[in-house]
Amino acid sequence: MMHAELQGQANLADIVAAADSSETAAEIYLASLFIIDAQDAAERTYLDNLATALRLDPALVSQSEAKAGAAA
Repeated sequence: MMHAELQGQANLADIVAAADSSETAAEIYLASLFIIDAQDAAERTYLDNLATALRLDPALVSQSEAKAGAAA
């Protein structure tokens, strides 16, 4: 699934459908943070839409973004 996303072949619905638990949803979001430029407006919109579609808690989103920023 992540390979398809990297190739630009997966759409948001496909990605969200792969999240069969809240843990998987969080992992998908975190992985997306590492491969997307959150400073780009279009990619930021994608991340916001992904977090919403995955029904992630805003606090978890903030924590994930902090982790990704610290690793960059």
